[in-house]
Amino acid sequence: MFSECSWKGGGGVEGTMVNGTPITAMNCLVYVRAVVSVLFLGRLGSLELAGGALSIGFTNITGYSVLVGLASGLEPVCSQAYGSKNWELLSLSLHRMIFILFLAIIPISVLWVNLESIMLFMGQDKDITSMAAVYCIDIPCAVELCSCGGYGLGVPGVAMASVLTNLHMMVLMMGYVCVYGRWEWKWKGIGGGCGGVGPLLKLAVPSCIGICLEWWWYEIVTVLAGYLPNPKLAVAATGIMIQTTSLMYTVPMALAGCVSARVSAYLMVNTMFNITIGKGTRAFVREILAIL
Repeated sequence: MFSECSWKGGGGVEGTMVNGTPITAMNCLVYVRAVVSVLFLGRLGSLELAGGALSIGFTNITGYSVLVGLASGLEPVCSQAYGSKNWELLSLSLHRMIFILFLAIIPISVLWVNLESIMLFMGQDKDITSMAAVYCIDIPCAVELCSCGGYGLGVPGVAMASVLTNLHMMVLMMGYVCVYGRWEWKWKGIGGGCGGVGPLLKLAVPSCIGICLEWWWYEIVTVLAGYLPNPKLAVAATGIMIQTTSLMYTVPMALAGCVSARVSAYLMVNTMFNITIGKGTRAFVREILAIL
């Protein structure tokens, strides 16, 4: 298998590393943001850290894992559309996925608003649950930011910083695509944007299930830690452990995304030799990362 890997050409290790490096850097920024949030929560106290960790675990289980999983359904469609230079399909797929995500946000928002009642029903500590509700709900509101004012925002300030960081990353990414990317926005109206939602869901739902199962095995540990004799210490320590170990996913996730995109693009032009190189490259780099 390793003999199939080539350091020459766009499909070899060199090409994968060139494409994977900026994606790895982006993933590191995303995960470091969460680590920094946990760091500042820890400076506020063990109760604040435990509440923030429980809130992060709950939102990852009920929200972010679902949204990321659904959005991952775009990988095979967009990669093949880009490989065949079908810009219309590329744009329409984006419209349809945005529509799907907006629909998914509605029940997720209901769960987040009722975080405190749900956690209390599950037998979680009252103080930790109350702090988790503050981190999850109150902080994104402009009213909360204005009422706090200045410095010393506490838990709401940490959460607001996380929200603003996400918005900045989205704006910068959109700006990069507009300035340097090759794109063409094709709007076909509401009917054209929603007409192909069904076929896209057939790809998005299995991807969502896979992502959710992968995330939940880690995040559910934070919730289970709340049933231990000292829940504040247990939840806080588990939150630190989860955020630290999540950094290990940055490189494999970037590698998987690059190989998936390259293989899908090669499929559209029937470049079987490059597909073989891409698979061998992934196996080679995967073994190196496993050893490290």
